[in-house]
Amino acid sequence: MTRSVNATSRDFHGIQSDTSYANLLLSLSLVEPIPKLSSQSLPARHESTPLLQHYFDNLFTQMPFFSETNFWTSVDTVYQAGGRFAKPSDHWFLRLVLAIASASISHQSGDSSHQQALSWISGALPFAEDVLRPGSIVGIQAILLLAQYSLFDPKHFRAWYLVGMAARALVDLGLHQDPPSEVLPADEHLDMRRRVFHCVYCMDRGVSTTLERTFSFSDDSVNVALPSTSGSASTGRSHIFLHSSKPAWKIVEIREILSSAYQSKYFNIDGLSLESTWVLCSRAQEWFDNTPNNVPNYFPILYKSELLYTTIMILSPSQDYSRLCDYGKVLLFDRCIQYAAELHHILETRNWLPLMTSLDIRRTYQVSRRLLDILQQDHELVLSPSVPVLPSIFHDIAKPPMLEACNTVNCHGRAIECLGHIQKLLEFGSMKWELNDLLERFQQYSASAWKQLMDPPVAYLPGPGAYMAGPCTILPGTATVYPDLTLGHYNSNTR
Repeated sequence: MTRSVNATSRDFHGIQSDTSYANLLLSLSLVEPIPKLSSQSLPARHESTPLLQHYFDNLFTQMPFFSETNFWTSVDTVYQAGGRFAKPSDHWFLRLVLAIASASISHQSGDSSHQQALSWISGALPFAEDVLRPGSIVGIQAILLLAQYSLFDPKHFRAWYLVGMAARALVDLGLHQDPPSEVLPADEHLDMRRRVFHCVYCMDRGVSTTLERTFSFSDDSVNVALPSTSGSASTGRSHIFLHSSKPAWKIVEIREILSSAYQSKYFNIDGLSLESTWVLCSRAQEWFDNTPNNVPNYFPILYKSELLYTTIMILSPSQDYSRLCDYGKVLLFDRCIQYAAELHHILETRNWLPLMTSLDIRRTYQVSRRLLDILQQDHELVLSPSVPVLPSIFHDIAKPPMLEACNTVNCHGRAIECLGHIQKLLEFGSMKWELNDLLERFQQYSASAWKQLMDPPVAYLPGPGAYMAGPCTILPGTATVYPDLTLGHYNSNTR
């Protein structure tokens, strides 16, 4: 079914009186009905504040698509005078933020935090008809909140449909193009247009590439500058207490590189040329080298995982791996291992666990398929400690993607460890989001790789013409490396 509806109208009604934009959106995006929970009033203000603060400290900083000051005004309105003067949008925003925060700290499907999140969603749905309307930025923001929630509750909502509906409404309102200079709106309104657009863009590119579906709009149709990075003080709240949006807009840049590679690879007849592959890899590395340092402490790992995932998607051939040169195959193998290690680090760091969404688990499975394919087709190449000859195009690239010699010495053990990381990540996805099918498919596809890796390996020696580079360089022919599987690490004997 196409995700198209004219979003310039306030709403629409078809032949049946119960047909509305909100009903259409919910019917398309709902996987399972929300459980009918008993009516529950909002908690006391002091009880809800920690959850709201968790959202703004950890999740809003990644997707700042609405005004923080306006949100706190809505909170005041809902809690004052019994909420008599609160608009439907005030109730929707408050309950959705509470639901997203609760769902993010849930550890297992059905636990108390998950049930709490469902109760907030259940309490928000009566306001859907008045809030999920096309024709306004607030309506798009309301859809985006539901889309953000769906990343933490894929059992009940389909993220791709929600993001697609938000994108459709955005395009119909013209938010994918900055207004002409002679009719620019006030700075605050223009900034919010840009915030909403770039958050929709990031979600659309992130969800679509992970699910391997088409984008909602092309890069060629877009012309929107990045939003301002300075907070505006209003409603009596000092900008000192507002969260900077600057770290989020850096993610827009890497999603643009990912988008360019994905569109060329999967939707152009000729696909992505070898030259374009290395140029895009270079752009991604340059982006990472220029990421800001003064960001919340979890952003560096988010930036690193975005770099690794984007590089993997650039290198992954759309059809078969024979079109990829040997250096590209080894680089792809290495980046898959590093990506799984980064996400596994989040899994092991309790404070960062709420940052992980179901999209990360689906990406993990997607990356695992690349890893298993390359292991099956080029087993000896990717497990060898030698580095293949660099492609000739590298001489024309400012920052070509390089392989560290340390990451080629113990490839056999790293592959075993990586499969273990993927297994644990998918087990977490099964426990928290009931993504059992991903775990089962991985176990099925990885069985032969496990068997192959656990067989006694041969000692790999560097081939002729190969080289090592980096701070732990080992010259060709000077070391024999073999795994000590009982200790879970590698020993190296110099000859």
